[in-house]
Amino acid sequence: MTVLRENPYSHLANALLHAIVEAQSCFIKAENISQSFDGVLDSLLTLTQSRYGFIGEVLHDEDGKRYLQTHAITNIAGNEEPRKLYAQYAPNMKFTHLDNLFGQVLTSGKHVISNHPAADSRRGGLPKGHPALNAFLGLPLYDGRTLVGMAGIANRAGGYDEDFVTFLQPLLAFCGMVIAANQHKQSSRHAIMELRESEAKLQAILDGASSVIYTKNNNGEYQNINRRYEELFNVTREGIQGKTDTEVFPPLMAKEFQFNDRMVQASQKNLIVEENVPHQDGIHTYISNKFPLYTHEGVLFGTCGISTDITDRKRAELALQESESRFRTMADTAPVLIWMSDSEKNCTFVNRGWIDFTGRTLEQELGNGWTENIHPDDVPRCLPICLDAFQTRKPFDMEFRLRHQDGEYRWMVDRGVPRFESDGTFLGFIGTCNDISQQKHLEHAIRRYNQSLLEEVEERTLRIQELEQRRMQVDKLAALSQITAGIAHEINNPLASIQQSLHLVKRIIPMDHPRSKYVHKIDQEIDRIAHIIKQMYQLYQPRHGHPRLVNLNQVTKEAINIISSLRKNKGVQIEQEFMKDMYDLPLPATELHQVLCNILQNAFDAVEDTGIVIVRTAIDSGKAWIQVQDNGPGIASETLAHIFDPFFSTKVSKERNGMGLGLSVSQSLAEAMGGKIHVESTVGKGTTFTIAFFLPIIHNFSHQDEVAVSSQTIAIS
Repeated sequence: MTVLRENPYSHLANALLHAIVEAQSCFIKAENISQSFDGVLDSLLTLTQSRYGFIGEVLHDEDGKRYLQTHAITNIAGNEEPRKLYAQYAPNMKFTHLDNLFGQVLTSGKHVISNHPAADSRRGGLPKGHPALNAFLGLPLYDGRTLVGMAGIANRAGGYDEDFVTFLQPLLAFCGMVIAANQHKQSSRHAIMELRESEAKLQAILDGASSVIYTKNNNGEYQNINRRYEELFNVTREGIQGKTDTEVFPPLMAKEFQFNDRMVQASQKNLIVEENVPHQDGIHTYISNKFPLYTHEGVLFGTCGISTDITDRKRAELALQESESRFRTMADTAPVLIWMSDSEKNCTFVNRGWIDFTGRTLEQELGNGWTENIHPDDVPRCLPICLDAFQTRKPFDMEFRLRHQDGEYRWMVDRGVPRFESDGTFLGFIGTCNDISQQKHLEHAIRRYNQSLLEEVEERTLRIQELEQRRMQVDKLAALSQITAGIAHEINNPLASIQQSLHLVKRIIPMDHPRSKYVHKIDQEIDRIAHIIKQMYQLYQPRHGHPRLVNLNQVTKEAINIISSLRKNKGVQIEQEFMKDMYDLPLPATELHQVLCNILQNAFDAVEDTGIVIVRTAIDSGKAWIQVQDNGPGIASETLAHIFDPFFSTKVSKERNGMGLGLSVSQSLAEAMGGKIHVESTVGKGTTFTIAFFLPIIHNFSHQDEVAVSSQTIAIS
């Protein structure tokens, strides 16, 4: 059998009951919760014989952490001035620091007894000026299982115990109920205020909207309209409430409005329709969004409609369609390729001319597809131009090759200009492409023609310079010819007398005379002088040779035979390489023979007693030529530049010094025959002379007795 122990504080039951009654009276009379708990706190301190105390409400911050807001607290200030301030600000004080004794109540939700606070680790700090704390009792206040508040009392003589906590439970339960009731009251009041504010805000939003807005119940009776609705249909919110469309609008309008509302109620889905509404300036078109209204339980209780005047937009769309149609017609009939891009460099439009040119579809050209037709070699050059234009928003101009539908690339000049909105927003570019392939071909042809003209001018300039040099040489030779002929004539007469006198002397002096050798020497020198005089006459005497068909192989052989018979170079070899079927050329045979003999004689002089002289004939690049090559010492480059100058000789060290006229005269004779003498020489390896003539159209088929020599070597004996 369990024996119930009597609470040691039962004798205070009447006092507890009185405290509860006083608390109820304070709650009824008080204007606010702080006034309610002022009396409750006094009763609690009297009942428990405690010196200090507080009662507060447990709340939560934005992060969900608990804190205590006081509704009643004992004034602990030390003098009158702080007491007044304390009394003024004590209600609604917030305690967020919970690292103390009363904080343990909030964090644990259980009562806390501390009869030796000074030694209690849970004590924490006390506010500055707080009286000494001898004992403390923290009591949680619950509404059911919800912690809604806390009461704290301190400095009871003898401290506090568990029985004391049990004894106070009825009063604590009443305090929790009061706090919960106040919270419910505040919540209801706040909800009502929020509802009113929400309704006011909603109406303000509706009245501020440019659209026409209304709500109806299930019977089609108006519940609310906004200011725009009032202005449009000349009605008031109060005057239209409870009325239907039939009572407000003409029959046709009312029928249309009611039909659309019934469609929404029947389908219970949104309905977007266009409705025609009469205005003073005519019929306007509205786009109406009608949708069902439901309670929180999902019960349909009416409809709402939001209508926006789209007359201007419809007119603008129609004007835009007409403008786009005109633009497309203009673009498609334009004789150029037209394109358009957005601000992201994507192609958004090409005209019919572009499609016809490339042979591709519009979809293939849009975006970056149009770049597939650009010549690969032009992309690296054109891409930076496009990127720079889009970055700087400036016009650009470039040329590239675009592939035609036949597969060939055509040159295009592309000119693009930026597009902007009225507010300056960049929209992209619009541009045109013109086929300039024919212009490119003409430019290329003009460049080729100009280049050929330039080359021809340069060639003719060089030819004029050469002819001028030759004219100067001819003039010089003509002047010299007169002088030379006169000198030869003047020398020849006394030379003849000397030669006759020498014949008389030779008859007198016998061959065995000791001085007869000088007579022989004088005779040789006279022969040499006579030979020179003969040369002077032969070189400059007037010639009257006429061109006739001569065979280069035949005339070359004759010259070789003559020079070979006159030479004393017994060890020299002559190699002959003649082309078969050589052309017959219309040339003066005497002059050609003289030129060949002069060049052959120079070759023999170069090789002296031993060496090789190669003579060739051939046809090459439209020319027939005779070539004489020796393996002598060669001619230095600085000397080679002057060998055709009159009186310039390379034989200064020879026993038989030359006059320096042979090559000059030979070049003049060759040019007079329409040919040219070219010379190449390498020191230590020899010299090659080439006499070249342009080919005529006559080919040799008549000389049946000519012996064609491909290669032959003759040793002079």
